[in-house]
Amino acid sequence: MSKSVRAILWKYSSLKDGSHPVKLELTTSDKERFRTNVGVSVDAKHWKGEYPIYVKPMDSDHQRKNEKIIAAIRDAQHQSGEVRKPEFWVFFDQFIEERRPKVGKKRVMEYQRTREYMKRFQRRSKYIIAYESINTLFLNQFVEFLKGFGFSGNYINKYIKCIKQVMNKAHIRGYHSNLAFKEDDWKVTDKPVDKTFLSEDEIARIWQTPLEGSLAR
Repeated sequence: MSKSVRAILWKYSSLKDGSHPVKLELTTSDKERFRTNVGVSVDAKHWKGEYPIYVKPMDSDHQRKNEKIIAAIRDAQHQSGEVRKPEFWVFFDQFIEERRPKVGKKRVMEYQRTREYMKRFQRRSKYIIAYESINTLFLNQFVEFLKGFGFSGNYINKYIKCIKQVMNKAHIRGYHSNLAFKEDDWKVTDKPVDKTFLSEDEIARIWQTPLEGSLAR
């Protein structure tokens, strides 16, 4: 039984176009390593580690390769018994801690605020948040909840972006198969209205104010 499974870019060999083959590396509990080809090659400049290929904009060829690599990782994980799926909130905490040394304090604060507003939304709406329940219904209700604080569409999109990052990382690790977050309509479009939105200072004050009454439930 393997202890871990990961995809690696095998730079010791190259194809004619300069790309390198992708291999799955399986490490056993005895620290023995086994490697097998995935059947995909990638340019080194597009290889970003755990999320295999990072290209902007993402074209269909790179997307196909990404999906093949992720599927190979998940298949190997399931066959080896490696996958131990944490529940959504536990993984969200893990995600924040993993990202903390890689991003600035402002981004970490966005992750923390996203998690807290999702928790508040769950308490108030009784909508049970889990990997498989984060869908368009959740998105619509959560957006309306955030609009109740006076947030603009652009500001709400920051929270949506955080949710998509968490869901994407969990998907890559084989924790769920829900891809609703990848739909094009997973964002808020601002409509021109005669309205003054909250400043960052006002938002910070809201954030520090404990909920009372019906909002606390």
